Amino acid sequence: MKKTLCAAALGVLLAAGAFGAGQEGAAGTAGGATGTGGSGMSPLTDGTWWSTLSDFEAETGMQIASFTGAPMLAQAVADGSLPAVEDRLPDEPMVVQPFESIGRHGGTLNLVKQFDDFWGAGSYMHLETMLGRGRPDVDRVVIPNIAHDWEYTDDASRLTLFLREGHKWSDGSAFTADDFLFWYDDLILNEEYTPVISRRWYVNDELMKMSKVDDSTVQFDFAGPWPGLIYNLSGGATGIIMRSPYAPGAYLKQFHPDYNDAAADLAKEAGFDTWFQHLRSRARYNDDSAVVGVPLLSAWIPETVEIDFVIQTRNPYYHKIDPAGNQLPYIDRLRSQLAGDTELIAARVISGQSDYGAGIYGGGVSVAKLPVLLSRAEQNNLRVSVAPTPTSWGALEVGLFFNNTVPDPVLRELFADVRFKQAMSLGIDRDEINDLVFAGLGKPSLATVQSNSPWYDEQTATEFAVYDPDRAMALLDEIGLAKDADGNRIRPDGAPLEIILTIAPFVPTHAPSAELIADHWTAIGVPTTIDQTAGGEMWQKYSANESMLSLWQLDESDYGRTVGSLQWWAGGQFWGREWQRWRQTAGAEGEEPPAEVQEYFATWSQLPIVTDDAERIEYGKRAIALLGENLWYIGVMAPPPDVRYARATLRNIDLEHLPHLQYAPAASFQWYLDE
Repeated sequence: MKKTLCAAALGVLLAAGAFGAGQEGAAGTAGGATGTGGSGMSPLTDGTWWSTLSDFEAETGMQIASFTGAPMLAQAVADGSLPAVEDRLPDEPMVVQPFESIGRHGGTLNLVKQFDDFWGAGSYMHLETMLGRGRPDVDRVVIPNIAHDWEYTDDASRLTLFLREGHKWSDGSAFTADDFLFWYDDLILNEEYTPVISRRWYVNDELMKMSKVDDSTVQFDFAGPWPGLIYNLSGGATGIIMRSPYAPGAYLKQFHPDYNDAAADLAKEAGFDTWFQHLRSRARYNDDSAVVGVPLLSAWIPETVEIDFVIQTRNPYYHKIDPAGNQLPYIDRLRSQLAGDTELIAARVISGQSDYGAGIYGGGVSVAKLPVLLSRAEQNNLRVSVAPTPTSWGALEVGLFFNNTVPDPVLRELFADVRFKQAMSLGIDRDEINDLVFAGLGKPSLATVQSNSPWYDEQTATEFAVYDPDRAMALLDEIGLAKDADGNRIRPDGAPLEIILTIAPFVPTHAPSAELIADHWTAIGVPTTIDQTAGGEMWQKYSANESMLSLWQLDESDYGRTVGSLQWWAGGQFWGREWQRWRQTAGAEGEEPPAEVQEYFATWSQLPIVTDDAERIEYGKRAIALLGENLWYIGVMAPPPDVRYARATLRNIDLEHLPHLQYAPAASFQWYLDE
């Protein structure tokens, strides 16, 4: 009955593209923009942006004669505790034409979150990238944001960023090239604060260099080309990129002994043993969660952080305006309420307690809850969509990662035999998983990249993604795995073969998928036990090289991520702990991998530094071919479209074409509440 209801509801939804109770708003006009030369006001294309006010005025023939701040800040301006809006904006603010219409200031957006230290959609809405992503292809189009422009040398060995003069942190202090140097000289190069520098910042085994040209210009120099760095600076949720490569130096210097002799005493007063532990606790300036009082550059900043809820308020110094001269964001506050787990999140959403959500991490619901959400949409005044989005967060929602360096020598030899991985893949009934767990919206797939990637290979994605238990058992026979009286396989050392599949509790589709996979494998003679861990225990077990097989997703695999830097799944995470340590320490620790694994690491590492597109595609295709030949990890299901919803009164949100939540809230500064 559930399947029938879901299929019927989805058929209607997909045919229409979206469902809900909202009305379409009329296109807005730029009330504060006037045409020059008596020509009158020119029409503006929805969603257009201009890097600077000068660009806007030159390209449109309009002038913005004055700026308007939010009414909630008026009293602070009147009593002198906050400068006037024209003194809070940078000299050249970014101008954005909202998606539907010029909005209005005010209101609180109600959201839900699953974890106390990760605020769901509220986390992504307060992240602010150095550069941005733009339409029509958010996967590849890089646009200005914090930096108003950038420039590479011809050989891509130097990147220059041009900052906005007069740009300020949320506390009113100047944001300049000195904040980049503080990050580089005082944090990254400080061995106490950063004992091991991430390999992300290395090119040709040499750490990048950073220099200040002037207050608004900073240069990055590399020991070779790194054209992919702009993708790292322009999107995604990879923490080390989001928090880098700058820091609020004026604020953080009080915790650093090079600038404050009392830094150690401050640390002890705050309950820390060392100054660098204290500083790290305060350096949460562009992260999944943030600390009250730490300066930010984002549209909203934390005002109240409690275990069960978080309130973020507008940044009075935010650097964007609309064509009417209104300082963005429109919405005054974000309130993220803790729901505890995915079931409670779904209950809050379905009961109408959340104004917006997208995807399982962004306050959304799983596809299994979609029929109920649809049945309550009109009552809750919600618009809902599962239309395909311009980019996805990853290639797999369910992936299986064999720890190829597991300490057990018999298992290690078995995992090294590609026929074993082929057999285990053929033994999975992905269609059943799709029907029962993904409401038929998923897509069976082996481990690969998204299908819109230039290095996607259909054969690699599908060859062993079919259900063929007879062929699977024939391969196990071919390997030499005998059977006991019950038909279960026996290891070469005479012990029963049993797989322990470790899962984490964060993704609602993972536990039911794991249960079905365990049943499928048991049916081909490989009994499988599920190790249901709590919190980050799955990562701890893997880090200790104790896990046998981990079930996780393959995220951060869109074009921008793969050409930006080597991603976790391409560097050994979950599928070869000792090989990963060898790579991370340049051979000082861990185990030297086989030649094909080293080639796999090296091939993915070439994508960010290759300047020729055709050569980059060849490297990408070679990496996928190596994975197909060796199957160090295998895929089960590609992700279904995110379930996305928004209150009908939430305007300027293109719900039907909303990219994955890691990019989508980058436009949330222009959302407004029409109520």
